[in-house]
Amino acid sequence: LDGVAGYAVEAVTHLFATIGNVLGALLLPLWILYAVRDGNNVMQTIADQFSPGVRGDVLALLRIVDRAAGAFVRVQVSSAFLTGAGVALGMTLFERLGVATYNRELAVGAFAGLVQLIPQVGWILGLAPAALAFAAHPDQPAVPLSYLALYAAVLRLVYLAVGQRMGRVLSIRS
Repeated sequence: LDGVAGYAVEAVTHLFATIGNVLGALLLPLWILYAVRDGNNVMQTIADQFSPGVRGDVLALLRIVDRAAGAFVRVQVSSAFLTGAGVALGMTLFERLGVATYNRELAVGAFAGLVQLIPQVGWILGLAPAALAFAAHPDQPAVPLSYLALYAAVLRLVYLAVGQRMGRVLSIRS
């Protein structure tokens, strides 16, 4: 009887977790769309909380933060997409040229792109496929080495194409 009760509790817990995930997947994008659409109203509402003498300064500060955050998000998403596409296309090209035989090029490219969304450490996480390939096939070093070379080249090209744009948008000199 305890086993059945434990199973029932576990099933109900998983059911509520699934419902929460589905609702989160549906409601979060709608909330983000609403927040983005009403961005100016939100800034005005925040500025209205301050005295009239500093309201203009608060609005100017909020616009600066909004511009910087928007530029950062656009650069992160662009670099993630370009990294993922570059890795997937490069792996396909390497396979067609006979450099190395890969499995799941699109999944590895998607992973490499997705981890680029994590600032500062995303590029390190993108090295995981090479480590996994080496661990799975230590007798075939061409697979992880070619991935490392490709990944480094793609990251450099993406930086040249997209990364420097952030400095220009925010007027930062490196």
